[in-house]
Amino acid sequence: PGGPGRVDPTPAGELTSRSYDARFDDPALQCNPANIIFGWTHDRNVNEIVQKSDSIVLKYGYMDFVRTVHLNAKEHPKNIAPSTAGDSIGKWEGDVLVVDTVGFKPGVLIPIAGLMHSGQMHVVERLSVDNIAGTLTRNYWAEDPLYLKSADKGTDVMQVSDEPYTAYKCVELSGKNNIRPKQ
Repeated sequence: PGGPGRVDPTPAGELTSRSYDARFDDPALQCNPANIIFGWTHDRNVNEIVQKSDSIVLKYGYMDFVRTVHLNAKEHPKNIAPSTAGDSIGKWEGDVLVVDTVGFKPGVLIPIAGLMHSGQMHVVERLSVDNIAGTLTRNYWAEDPLYLKSADKGTDVMQVSDEPYTAYKCVELSGKNNIRPKQ
């Protein structure tokens, strides 16, 4: 955790990170993309975006993860069942889609570093398309007052692919062959 371009955990975040062991706890072992930030660009798989009249569906090429951004919601529901995807509401600011997401199940923010996030994580993404360059840019920030000293901020740029979206077809690896030894 921490270092150039990364945020440091709070004492509570540091304490939680100590129990994380990627050999047994990496979400990929359970065919989970870890979170909405990490999974979007992981391994540069082809993602698919489907725009409907009242929502936008984001299909991640990594782990066959699917998110729905609700466009007609003004606020998040009061009772959100915590999940990896959380609850996403979006609005257009000109040609920029602004997505606000809350309602996360506690998990891993950066698996390789063991940096964790709590259920208090709040993510805002700003997605814009450059039709001339054929790119989709996503700027994001994730704040978590319980586990992060400051917001995790970043930008990623993806190009339109000639390859179609294909299913990831993950194989679950967290079964009997991946049991944490007793201490």
